[in-house]
Amino acid sequence: MIRGGSCECDAGACVEVERRAFVHATFDRSGEAAGILQKMVDGFGTILLSADDVEESTIHLANRHLVEALESAHAIGCTADFLSQMLDGWGCKLEGDARRIWQGEKCREYIFLFSNAYDVLLIMRGRGATFSNVELESRLSAMFRRYKTSYLDECWAPLMNYLDRLDKFSDEFCIICRRQMTLKVNANLRYKLRKEIVGLIVPQYQVSFLAQRKNQSRLSRALHCRKRVMAGKQKMCTAEELEMVINDLFEG
Repeated sequence: MIRGGSCECDAGACVEVERRAFVHATFDRSGEAAGILQKMVDGFGTILLSADDVEESTIHLANRHLVEALESAHAIGCTADFLSQMLDGWGCKLEGDARRIWQGEKCREYIFLFSNAYDVLLIMRGRGATFSNVELESRLSAMFRRYKTSYLDECWAPLMNYLDRLDKFSDEFCIICRRQMTLKVNANLRYKLRKEIVGLIVPQYQVSFLAQRKNQSRLSRALHCRKRVMAGKQKMCTAEELEMVINDLFEG
């Protein structure tokens, strides 16, 4: 489903996940497992999200179908492997919808994906969860980390290419922030995410910023700033200003 941090789950892969799960289900003594899986797949089929839906909430309706299916399968003693394959089927649904909705907007796609993985992880770790097991939680945690790492690599790491051109860095930074300022992210998760973004870019930016200022006279800095203002461009931020902007990213 996920290889090298990228979404590679297509319709054929989803069909294969379902086929393997049905094969496992045939060994169930009553056929209940096959029925549970079919109900989950049918539930997925009734969901057709649009970009407008996701603007309101990043939480996918498929999460509820997955949780119900995992609870039912766990109750009849299905194997950990069977539960993991149900998780794979849910992941395929999630990734397919993310690609369809965001049409190549990778930053929003990955935010959508890791937000939903985090949502199910919270349910699994919550009091009263009946279907949690070490293997399932480990697989879901790994999925969440891959999505989040892909987001950071895709959206923020490329800024490091502009550390020797801080004017360009500031322009690109502002573009990224404008696109993500109002995106919906869980409260606890957005706090952690902001810290990771700050840790990724601010220390290196600070080093480059101080080095550049040391090499410029006060007059040349003033002239440079005036030229950028006259051209309608963003002034170069300090490291503290970068951090303040990052800490305003995302909404609940």
